[in-house]
Parts: sequence; C-alpha cells; structure tokens
Amino acid sequence: MSDSLSSIIGADARLDGTLTLEGSLRIDGSFKGLLICGGTLTIGPNGQLDGDLDADEVILGGKIAGTVVARRRMVLEESSTLTGDLATLKLLVSEGASFNGSCGMGENAVERLRGKLHKGNDLDRKLGVEVAAIVSKDKRQDERRTAQAG
Repeated sequence: MSDSLSSIIGADARLDGTLTLEGSLRIDGSFKGLLICGGTLTIGPNGQLDGDLDADEVILGGKIAGTVVARRRMVLEESSTLTGDLATLKLLVSEGASFNGSCGMGENAVERLRGKLHKGNDLDRKLGVEVAAIVSKDKRQDERRTAQAG
C-alpha cells in the first residue's frame, strides 16, 4: 500500500458499483456503491460517496452517506457531512463538520463493523481475494511500523 495518490474520480464523473483498489483515491465527483481502498481516500469539498466504505484512512471534505470503516484514521474537515455508522482507531473532527450517526472507536469496533460491512455486501463471495490481500498488506505494514518504532 502506498500513500501516494493512485486514482481520481474527477468532478464531472459519476461512478456506480463496486470499486476495489490497493492505493489511494481522491473523489471530486460522486461514487455510489461499495468502495474498498487499501490506502487513503480523500473526498474533496464537492465530492460525494453514497454507500459503504472500507479504507485505511479517510479525509472527508465533502459528503458521505453510509457505513464507513477507517482502519487507521478518519478526518472530518470543516465542510464535511457524514451520515451513517463509523468505526475507526482515531477521529479528528474540525469545527463546522457535521456527523449524524454512530461511532465506534478502537480495533474491536473496526473489526466488528468491517465484519458487518463485508457480510452485508457479500464480499466473501465477490471480493474475498482482494479484501484478504489488502488486510494482509495492512498487517505487514503495521508490523514494519512497529519494528521501526521499537
């Protein structure tokens, strides 16, 4: 997984369906469906996501309606609106941000909501290999971070 931006959904783009990527993504247009992002998802001030999201880190400047799993961190910028369930390790909420829903914090909350998200979207059948690869990469990267810090 890389922190560098690997894909963009531009301001004039509207995408419906399921999208899985290992890298990072920026949305300035709209996405509806299931999004699994191995890196950072950035949603610009005019960007919208309607659906379910599983990403390493989420930086929200626009709008999300749905279930969000931010495995590492969720940032709600001042222009953002989040409506739905959230699970994350760390949460940063800027003044002016709007959040209407439930929030679970910590590794247990993240794993619990990920389980519900993946079961609800039948990912075991559709995307099991991709999800397993992303989770495996996350664990390896966490192990490297721990080794470097220690």
